[in-house]
Amino acid sequence: MAEEGSEPPRHWRTIVYAYAFGAGLVLLLAGLLITCHQKSLADDAGKRHASRLKSDGTPPAADGQPGPVAVKTGFYVDRVSAISVPDMMWNVDFYVWFRWRGSTVNPGENFQVMEGEIEDSRLITRHDNGDDHYELRKVKATITKVFTIDRFPNDDHGLTLAIEDAAQGVGELVYVADTEGSSVSSRVKVPGYAVKDAALVVKDHAYKTTRGDPRLEGQPKANHSQALYQISIKRDGWGLFFKLFLTMYIAVALSMLVFFIKPTDVDARFGLTVGALFAVMANAYVIQGALPAAGGLVMADLLTGMATLTLFLTVGQSTLALTLCHRGYEELANKFDRLSVIALSVAFVIVNVTIPLAAMR
Repeated sequence: MAEEGSEPPRHWRTIVYAYAFGAGLVLLLAGLLITCHQKSLADDAGKRHASRLKSDGTPPAADGQPGPVAVKTGFYVDRVSAISVPDMMWNVDFYVWFRWRGSTVNPGENFQVMEGEIEDSRLITRHDNGDDHYELRKVKATITKVFTIDRFPNDDHGLTLAIEDAAQGVGELVYVADTEGSSVSSRVKVPGYAVKDAALVVKDHAYKTTRGDPRLEGQPKANHSQALYQISIKRDGWGLFFKLFLTMYIAVALSMLVFFIKPTDVDARFGLTVGALFAVMANAYVIQGALPAAGGLVMADLLTGMATLTLFLTVGQSTLALTLCHRGYEELANKFDRLSVIALSVAFVIVNVTIPLAAMR
């Protein structure tokens, strides 16, 4: 053990600088990888959204020509009464209307909501003028939605309201999108989200089976026209983000105070960091309660991991600083503390700004 105040050997100074700046670099590199991953997820979500809204439906027959009946269809979403990410469902009240010619189809009686269940369907009005027909219905439905939560809590989603005729395939009936008439009520509020926009498209929905329909013998699958009205929702500001992570950020900030405590005050130095670690773990437990069971890591998990890594590096720094003091290099230990608080604090702030921003689109 060297005398107190003696000049430390060069290798100890090298270790101090390498650890302080290396710890900050480790956080920055891990943050860079996570940032790139979150950016990629956001880009993929945008591509899926655009692909979902690409119309590729079977065109109706020209007037006077044999073929499927064209049914002009539109939606007016009146209320989103509930949305639950953990339960993977949302409830919606909406109006749907059909305009068609002829008597070979009955779209108001035969439509079904895809990936959901109609709880109530009421006929509001029907007009028949010769071969021209119009029907308006009000529907209440519960729809299953597997929410993509990789970027939680900066996630956004498309709530898809899709209908198709249960009786007629594309050979008998095709929907035509009434884009001008379709809209979302200004009263629609989705808890925790802001409604951004909505779009109506018509697509063909091909099943992997004929479902035993004798009319489809010799064909590989059944094919139905489907009208999809997708409502885009996005997290409403940063309120939820700070509610979820405020405890974690306070815990990490408190752990930075250990660098202002003498390394020889072991109980205070290590006790504060261990307490911060328990706070981060408790915060992670609360966050998991807002998520469905999932096998992968979401952004919230990765941010918690970054906080845990920061605390681990803090414990390692305190251990090394204590060793320096025991060897009589107290001045070097104090310098080590000053370098570490700057490196770790700056790196942690940068990481926790860039990752959430990369997850947004």
